[in-house]
Amino acid sequence: MELYIPAILGFDVIPASFSPETTSGGTMIVSPDANIVFASQSLSNVLGFSRKELEPKPLSDLVSEESQPLLQAELLHARNGFCERRAIHFRRKDGGYVSANIAISRSFKSWMVGVSFDGDLPNHRPAPSNDNIYEKLEMANTLVRLVHPETYHHQIRVSDLSVAIARGMQLGELDIEDLFIAARWHDVGKILTEPLGLLDKQGPLTIEEFTELQRHVNRGVRIIRSILPSSARTKTICRVVGQHHMHINGSGYPDNLTGEALLLLSKILTVADVADSMLYPRAYRMKPPGLERTLDALESGRGDLYDGDAVDICAGFLRSGRFQPTWSSDGGMLAVG
Repeated sequence: MELYIPAILGFDVIPASFSPETTSGGTMIVSPDANIVFASQSLSNVLGFSRKELEPKPLSDLVSEESQPLLQAELLHARNGFCERRAIHFRRKDGGYVSANIAISRSFKSWMVGVSFDGDLPNHRPAPSNDNIYEKLEMANTLVRLVHPETYHHQIRVSDLSVAIARGMQLGELDIEDLFIAARWHDVGKILTEPLGLLDKQGPLTIEEFTELQRHVNRGVRIIRSILPSSARTKTICRVVGQHHMHINGSGYPDNLTGEALLLLSKILTVADVADSMLYPRAYRMKPPGLERTLDALESGRGDLYDGDAVDICAGFLRSGRFQPTWSSDGGMLAVG
């Protein structure tokens, strides 16, 4: 069966016909208490609600009274690992109703709801391809936020710092955009860690545990390849994610690429990732090493582990205080001034 939501995420029962890219489809992610935490733009267009109006709503608020028993039955089926298509009447903001088939799959700490509307829908406007990339990025990161909030916030901060470094190196806008996407997704493979509690383990790891954590790189690449369309751009984004734990001297993982074999975007992401990992508390190490030790680690690895230009620009930002190692409301670093 062709899949829209990749089987690697556990959503192996929702067919491609439920993709938000189809002419009359939409996707939602629903929390364990059945509140909408993500709604695709295509769904928003059809129902007439803005995404901000949809995303805090209980799913039941969007369903007609006669469809409530069907919705509850489908949620129960999904909780038990089953998935069936059911005809549901959704309520539009204007008070009207629209008929749709839904399929719900349970995975991690959420439900994925695929919606396929019936008939002609004049308000349905498929998003431009670039918007679809960001919508899929947001959807995947919603799952990350539900499964492991610390990883979600880490990815936001790293993407902010990566983009700032890239701008300081005067990279082109397309390269910067690809770097942003890769950085926002670079640790998505961690949500497949077995057991998930390994991400928060305090104390030393066994060889087996460390090997399991290292697998997040290749798992992340597989997730991205499953979600994004096959293209040269997707290939670049996957290479950046796949190389973000590799070093110029050939150390790191999962491969032993060196120097010019590594993409410049990957080298920038590596520096931003190391900086953030040392500046912020982690569950396994609540007290971070601090600014000076972070700078020492980056500068001592300059030219051997890390790209020299990326280190210099990152260190300049950190010393200037334009990126502060303190939490902001959404987990991101403070903006560069």
